[in-house]
Amino acid sequence: MEGKRVLIIVVLILLGLAALFAVGIAWGVRNDRNKENETSADEFSSQPNSQRWTESFGEWLRPYSPKLKLGRSKFVVAAGSSISDILVPSSDKPFRSGTFFLSSGLRAVIVYHAEVQTSGEQLKNPQELELPRKKRDENDDPRHGTLAILRAGGTLEIRCAPGTLPCTVEIE
Repeated sequence: MEGKRVLIIVVLILLGLAALFAVGIAWGVRNDRNKENETSADEFSSQPNSQRWTESFGEWLRPYSPKLKLGRSKFVVAAGSSISDILVPSSDKPFRSGTFFLSSGLRAVIVYHAEVQTSGEQLKNPQELELPRKKRDENDDPRHGTLAILRAGGTLEIRCAPGTLPCTVEIE
């Protein structure tokens, strides 16, 4: 009888702890949602680039979205200089993912200037991607980054940081 009573008390304590854990999780999720709602659409669209959008959806969409195809897949840029007016052809797809990889060099900046669209496409123009990016988690490779390339195409500019090492940027 004494063993049964101890077992009941242990089970009640465990159920109480589980309930407290569930309440704590729900309270934390609610607070995170409130913080997310503090950022208005105007604040989001006034940010200097669309990196937030491409980081959020780029990982999910990259395997399924059409890939950016250019005349060549590798660009070597001398340190402290740039290659500009790289033609991005138009496409019948609403968007393509341009995934870039910094294979050598310290830092590169890729700038995408979209052709002006009147169909309501709302990404920032120009978009800017700095490689390496800030690392989000231990599995993230900051030398990779993605830009959303719009239907009408446009131009790319690739700049390399000053120094002694040239930058090599590849399109995946």
